[in-house]
Amino acid sequence: MTRKYAYINQKLYIGQALKRLGISGCTRLPRLTLVYHRPGAPIGYLLLKVFIDALEARLGDHVELVEVNDAELIDSEKILVLLPCRGGHWHHLLNRVKVGKIARLPPTVIAMVFARSARARGVERVALCYLKARRFREEQDEDIRAIVATLKHFGIEAKTLALDSMEPPKKEAAVMQLEGYAVAPLAIFPGKLTETCHSILKGVRLGPLLVEGFDILLEWAYRVAREQHARPCGHYVWMI
Repeated sequence: MTRKYAYINQKLYIGQALKRLGISGCTRLPRLTLVYHRPGAPIGYLLLKVFIDALEARLGDHVELVEVNDAELIDSEKILVLLPCRGGHWHHLLNRVKVGKIARLPPTVIAMVFARSARARGVERVALCYLKARRFREEQDEDIRAIVATLKHFGIEAKTLALDSMEPPKKEAAVMQLEGYAVAPLAIFPGKLTETCHSILKGVRLGPLLVEGFDILLEWAYRVAREQHARPCGHYVWMI
């Protein structure tokens, strides 16, 4: 069966969408797996543990953890993916998932985190700093554009700075144009990318997503985990 992708508008609850299609939900909370990319700093593992503990406490159920590079064959009814954008790691994961439903972190949630953090610091201009994907870059670009568009919808002016590597680029025109912007590293955990982004742009420095938006990401994960679905054939990928 060919893998099937379904993108549901975030304003609609998944259960409502399925109901419109004539599909009824299940009656119990499915098994849950959370996939993450290995943190680049020790503090990242602590944040991950606190996040999982909080999610399990709210759900009253166990959450299995899988590092995306170690994923062999994931047999879980629901999979939450803590990756900011699609790219090589995303496709690596899709190739190792059996029949199940995969929820990736939507651009709307990412934009919500950075918009709130910027305003809390009195800033209305944000520079998204990220590492270029080596593969499937067009999908990463699409996700970046969606984040920028949503930030603008929230009243935050947004620009981007794409890095070819973790090494800081020279002070070129692209960097000069971002002076006065709050730098927002497009990463889940603290690490090398955050350090590099902060070293490039001076001024207000936002942290990675799990630092700035722990509560927002937790609410997203909980809401997705609590959604009830029937079991379609193949993969069912959604954003909520």
